[in-house]
Amino acid sequence: MQHVDSSIVVEGQLGRPGVYVIHKITASEQGLEESLSLPNRSSRPVSFAQFQFGFRLPFTITPASSRLVAVPYRRQADGALHDYSAADLQAGRAGNSDISSDPTVARPPFAEEGALRSEGWIWGDDTAGLIWIKYNPQHIEYALCMVEDGQALRFGGAGLALYGEPRMAAELPPGKTFEFGRTYLQTFDGDWASGYAVFKEFLNRNGHGLRPDYRPPLNWNELFDVGWYHSDPIQLRERYTRQALMNEAAKAKEIGCELLYLDPGWEVCEGATLWDSSRLGPVAGFIREVRQRYGLRVGYRTIGRVYRDEFPNSWYMRRKGENGACERPTLDNSQPAAAPVPLEDAHGRRNLALLPAANANASSVIAGYPTLHTIPHLNDGWYNNPASWVSDGDPSWVEIDLGRVYSNLTRNNKGVTVFDEVALMNDINAACGGAATLARPEYSSPPP
Repeated sequence: MQHVDSSIVVEGQLGRPGVYVIHKITASEQGLEESLSLPNRSSRPVSFAQFQFGFRLPFTITPASSRLVAVPYRRQADGALHDYSAADLQAGRAGNSDISSDPTVARPPFAEEGALRSEGWIWGDDTAGLIWIKYNPQHIEYALCMVEDGQALRFGGAGLALYGEPRMAAELPPGKTFEFGRTYLQTFDGDWASGYAVFKEFLNRNGHGLRPDYRPPLNWNELFDVGWYHSDPIQLRERYTRQALMNEAAKAKEIGCELLYLDPGWEVCEGATLWDSSRLGPVAGFIREVRQRYGLRVGYRTIGRVYRDEFPNSWYMRRKGENGACERPTLDNSQPAAAPVPLEDAHGRRNLALLPAANANASSVIAGYPTLHTIPHLNDGWYNNPASWVSDGDPSWVEIDLGRVYSNLTRNNKGVTVFDEVALMNDINAACGGAATLARPEYSSPPP
């Protein structure tokens, strides 16, 4: 251990000879700055599956009202709330939001299994707290924390997350040193929202805010009137046309906008970033016409990825040394066959959604799968993907209109469905086939 000016430096050997960890803690105007480095002073390359360094905070020395809050996403896109009490942490009621757009695509396990990851974390109550922020402009790196033996919270430091990120720390050539991003620790007064204000100030201080003279143009997005058709060539040629966009430009000018913003639809194939000149004319001429006729600039969205596997196979990139057809690393190319939905439960109660009068409805249905994903599949009597429904975007909803009123269905002590004194509406007796002896119709043929 060394003490240099306002810093403390601790150095130690990590596991095998020649590999070290250098831990430096420096007092700053805002709080503490923590830096870690891994020098490989040996003559061999070193690989790590995982390592985690950090401070240890016993739960017994913190107020019982303290909570751990993720920064800056307390509420993630999947709806999960990452705001945990000490009891939540000790009981294992905490986790990461791992959103995948396609569950059939294979991916390696996450390196930080058992740990929580975020850009930063807050530990405190409604009166005061401590925020720590991981800042690495060069590599993908997260602030990790973990419960140790149910007794303490490990925080700060460094470790591997996601698929072994930061990747260069997991593979150390001989004679090389990896510098982790710094962790900034600062106390504050107030609740977690006050901690978020500290995070915002930190970002601004490091050049991630907006310049005083920043003035973005007021955009008009054509998507909501023209529509989003992914890469459907027929729909794009009929609806996403040059004239349709000029009509949108006229609306933009009338309302006082300064820029016509093109959402997906301007490309030959979504995600290709290739302007479709055959449909929209040359891009230079399009921009010139919009400027001359409406006084607008033109902006556009580049997706950078696709929502469907629809490119010609030859368009996909290959890693160095790879040849042949490009294939996605799927977990299983097969899928479960259609399986019948039970007509009754264990007590003989009828599945009312499968009766002839029941009708399904939904907010939308994904385009391009006219036989696979449909609204009628919601209550067609079959499970699994061959008979399914997928929405065309969120927010989305589904509903089943049963077609009639079913009042006060009850069961007797033998588990048989019976009626109470309230008469069931219309021809419910005929529809249900009787209460004690329910008819069980045959299934139609399963979907292909």
